[in-house]
Amino acid sequence: MRPPTKTIPLVTLDEPVLLHGVEENGRRSLWAKLRDRPGDEWRRWTWAPITDLEWLALVEQAVTIREVMDKDEARVVEQRDGSPIEAVELIPERTRDEYFPRSGAKLPLFVLDENPALRPPIDHATAIHFENGAGHHRLKLRDLGALATALSNFMDAHLFETVSMVERREKGMKTGSVDAIATAPGSFAVVVQCAHAGVIERALEALRSLTGHTDDREQALSDLRQRPLTRIKLATLMRTMTARRVSMYARVDSTRTFVSFRRAGKVREHLGVAHIRDSSEPYPRLVDVLSWDLLNAKGVVLDIEQDERIAVTHSLAIQQGVDPVLVGGRYFVNLNVSWSDDGSEELRPTYQVARMQPETAPSPVSTEAE
Repeated sequence: MRPPTKTIPLVTLDEPVLLHGVEENGRRSLWAKLRDRPGDEWRRWTWAPITDLEWLALVEQAVTIREVMDKDEARVVEQRDGSPIEAVELIPERTRDEYFPRSGAKLPLFVLDENPALRPPIDHATAIHFENGAGHHRLKLRDLGALATALSNFMDAHLFETVSMVERREKGMKTGSVDAIATAPGSFAVVVQCAHAGVIERALEALRSLTGHTDDREQALSDLRQRPLTRIKLATLMRTMTARRVSMYARVDSTRTFVSFRRAGKVREHLGVAHIRDSSEPYPRLVDVLSWDLLNAKGVVLDIEQDERIAVTHSLAIQQGVDPVLVGGRYFVNLNVSWSDDGSEELRPTYQVARMQPETAPSPVSTEAE
């Protein structure tokens, strides 16, 4: 670690207890004072480097102090009053909680009023920021594509499973309706909008409750058992961020959601493949049958709302007494989905029809598979 060339007290009691430091290389750091030991002339601090995006999220109350400081790079430093740093220690894992501000503590609101120079440049209010693990705004183009796809899929799944089909039809709400309309100045950020109010905000609020240090996080993760598609897409988003070591901060109107790649890894581990491998989706999908193999009871359907082709197998348990599936027909289907983990970021689904009911009485076009 490098000694700071400049420090600014952020929180002061009888003496400064939280400092903002700027290192020789321009990087930011936070210094949290540890309790004095009786008779000890040393001053002890927990030091941790932080990135510009972490600082932005911290001053906007989107993340706790513990969240941005508790990382592998954090150290305990010791010095005498006015002296250079004389000792650097690793943080003991068994007593790690003693070395950081308490969980849930955020930066006080008055900090920026007292230190206006620390206020980050104001950019577009509706933007999603990305930052790689080294604290740079530069990203590989393919990583940006993977992140945008994973985030969009999570938003679509959340919309699909939390808003009824009737309401989506009445309001013309469709998945895939979030647009990137510009890049925001001063950081690697994408300005987004949606024609339907609340779609982005609700998805980001859900993401915050699922990934943050909130009291209802465990309940929110438990509730995902009732929303299997959202659960899968969340796991994919968390895995994508972890594998590429990319953190994300979304600022959409009054909604603030920060997820570091470290937090993403912990959420991904919490979900676990065992929790998400097999699920039964409790809602019907409206599909057009594109092709069907009567002999093997399988085919390809087009999900009307998701605009997605799905290869499905008709459950043998319901073959008896079921009318032949007709190509060109539109059906309501309930799907059982099995997910397999092949080591890639996206879990692979296998679909099996649990129920298939014609929406209308279609005229057959063909019964042969393409």
